[in-house]
Amino acid sequence: MKSIFAIILLTAIAGVNAQVIIGDAVGTATNKTSVLLEFAAKHNKGIIVPYVRTLPLPVSSTGGTILLDASTVTAARMKFFDGTIWKDLSGQNADISGVLATQPTGVTETNSKAVIGAQSSSADGVLVLESTTKAMVLPIVADVQDIPSPSPGMMVYVDRAGAKRLAVFNGDRWSFWKTIPVVTSLKTGKIWMDRNLGATQVATASNDAASYGDLYQWGRGADGHQLRTSAATTTLSSADTSESGSFIVSIPPSDWRSPKNDNLWQGVSGINNPCPIGFRLPTIAELENERQSWISNDAAGALASPLKLPMAGYRKSNGNNVGILTNVGSYGYYWTSSVASGSARYVGLNMSTTTNTTTHRADGLSIRCIKD
Repeated sequence: MKSIFAIILLTAIAGVNAQVIIGDAVGTATNKTSVLLEFAAKHNKGIIVPYVRTLPLPVSSTGGTILLDASTVTAARMKFFDGTIWKDLSGQNADISGVLATQPTGVTETNSKAVIGAQSSSADGVLVLESTTKAMVLPIVADVQDIPSPSPGMMVYVDRAGAKRLAVFNGDRWSFWKTIPVVTSLKTGKIWMDRNLGATQVATASNDAASYGDLYQWGRGADGHQLRTSAATTTLSSADTSESGSFIVSIPPSDWRSPKNDNLWQGVSGINNPCPIGFRLPTIAELENERQSWISNDAAGALASPLKLPMAGYRKSNGNNVGILTNVGSYGYYWTSSVASGSARYVGLNMSTTTNTTTHRADGLSIRCIKD
């Protein structure tokens, strides 16, 4: 493996008052007093952390190290060392064997490293930021979908209204980190996100548009199709990851993927799990347990519950007017991870009742994530 692989974000000894801007002479920070390293704005690029073929032992690692763990090339994950243990930032494996095939395997310069903020550093890394008062500002993008062909180990900050967060790419999927507001069910003790995936706020009414969030096709990741304004296409995907980012409309097989794959969205490490790290899609039993605790079996009961589920509507995948938003403000549809005879199960609600049934996997429904 290469000898040193880490970006070290340190609060260490005071050193040289250095500041580096990569990409232009302006950067993104308006106040640069606490900035040690930053990047040009609006370039839709990220910083790529080094990879390791052998994960360093904790005893030889420095707190703040971020890297791509490629010790198993078919199970690569972004990781962060907190000073005691390595913590997973990806939540899902990626196969980067094709990428690593083009990378060197031998040691070249065993002691090479760049240090910003001090004359030297004892930390083991290719890039070390040394300061007690300054830090790095990550490359900023409006959406990870704007980054063409992201590389394994990429890291950016997403500056999107209602979804400002750290994003890391393990070579297969983006994973997002931010403070996750949660609620705890008084009946089951389960911990849930307090709003729909993609929503900017908790529902204040059943028809609160800001609480609706995105609409996902069953089993798909957050590839852009879930946005209510995404384009529609009739081209089905033959793989678990669609390259189009469009909402896929379908007659038969009533799925965005052909052939179907029942193994998507199964558990916190499930393929294409769109929920934040540590969260997953609920099973039909878990969502039904919550529904049974509502004060009424309708939208009013859903809103009064700890989950405060709104009537966000859905996006049609077949029949008439495919690809359009339907029943927005009058019906709510919530995916579960449970499958049934080629379809998938959901819980629905309106002003008079609730349902527990199945629908086409190509339909776009809301998601409320549960903590694993």
